[in-house]
Amino acid sequence: MEKTSPVEIFKAQYSNKAAEKCFGISNFSFVILLIVSIMLLSFSFVMSRVQQGLILSSPNLYPGFGGVLQDMAKQTGDFSVDDGELNVSFNYPRRLESNGWLVVVTDDAPALVLDEEKTGAYQPMFILGESSFVISQPATNTSLEGAYRFLGFFSSTEIRKIVNNVNDMVTYTKAFLFASATGEIPSSIISMILLMGVQYVFFIFISGLLLTTSHRSAIKGTEFWQKTKLLPSIKIMTVLGFAPSFLLALVSHFNPTMGVTFGWLLFSIITSVRAVYLYVKRMKAKPIIWST
Repeated sequence: MEKTSPVEIFKAQYSNKAAEKCFGISNFSFVILLIVSIMLLSFSFVMSRVQQGLILSSPNLYPGFGGVLQDMAKQTGDFSVDDGELNVSFNYPRRLESNGWLVVVTDDAPALVLDEEKTGAYQPMFILGESSFVISQPATNTSLEGAYRFLGFFSSTEIRKIVNNVNDMVTYTKAFLFASATGEIPSSIISMILLMGVQYVFFIFISGLLLTTSHRSAIKGTEFWQKTKLLPSIKIMTVLGFAPSFLLALVSHFNPTMGVTFGWLLFSIITSVRAVYLYVKRMKAKPIIWST
């Protein structure tokens, strides 16, 4: 069977005639197109998640938070992070007022404590749980939840080393907020790509299965019969899905708020329309010409 050229793959993005010829793409090209399409479909989520993390990491959203860290380090007792969990000495205060902020050390879930605090609706709060924390600033309508495992050096001992150096404290505060806001981005991106991959492969499989039903009018051994097998049909659908996924990635670059759900809906509609059109055209054809 003659392999499909890259030119035909390009033409297939707008030509159904060229798309029919893409049943012969190599397995390597098929896998590459599959992976790239999944990455492109995930791009809107990646852009949105990265943008959200960068916005939440801005120190301007948490005025006075640097001073809170300084006051925490000046208290009697110590705190430190070990294996992603916060350790607090018995003599360290569990509640602390600093620069208008309320600092709470708790064994409960930080988000739950934030909901229960009566002053949380108007007072900025830094709530430290066992493995995670919440920074809430009602004045800027901002709430940031982070995990200690992304912070690196977060302890009273480390902060005391720089507590009297303004520049170092500013740098430390910015690093703290950046790590808190962006630490989970890589894992969330990987999870989304895997989820999108499963969803995309399932969609391509079902669409390819639709195309295989057009083989009923084919004579065994003809080119039409060959390209309506399941794997060739899936290859055709993978080629057809590349342009819509690229288009959605391009749109999400200029409009990151589009959302992965809306993007997937558009992709499904565009690709399904082409699949149905290809199917109808096949069913109207009389594929009796033998391959040479």
